[in-house]
Amino acid sequence: CLGAGIRADNPALPLVTGVDQSWRVAGVSTSAGRPAAISGEAIRLRGESWVQHNGIVYLFGEGSELRLKLDRRTGYWSEINTFIHAPDPVSGEVFSLWLEHPRGGMSPTYSYIIAPGLAPGEIKNFKSTSKLHILKNTPELQAIRAGDCWQIVFWQAGSLQLDHDWFLAAAQPCAL
Repeated sequence: CLGAGIRADNPALPLVTGVDQSWRVAGVSTSAGRPAAISGEAIRLRGESWVQHNGIVYLFGEGSELRLKLDRRTGYWSEINTFIHAPDPVSGEVFSLWLEHPRGGMSPTYSYIIAPGLAPGEIKNFKSTSKLHILKNTPELQAIRAGDCWQIVFWQAGSLQLDHDWFLAAAQPCAL
């Protein structure tokens, strides 16, 4: 997942990118070396870090400001969807994971990997053997290379040097 050029209309308000919010399933562990517990307090993870929940590992790079919160919530589906007429409240433990961006002006770029099936003990090997490289992550152009596969989004006309022999140009916005 790549992000670039996001900003708040009101720079005084917090700016966040939601990564996941779902019912908590089984245990949650983090790169901080401690399993997360239901507390209602947001856990802060900075820089290169990871979070594991429900068989999925979320990997974050340097510069990340990550928040993880596990709490118990109760509410009515009709509060978020007026077409649902369920009279009884729903209650459960919720897993919330988000990136927090600096206030005021443009946020820095961010990137993270969602790795289903990766166990925490396999993270180090995954990072060292991964052929995933971010080539560009700007508001105009986002591009990654995974082995022999390039995935590129031109948000406007532009060009990209893929490697020594390959150069790519787009005359208009497109995804490749």
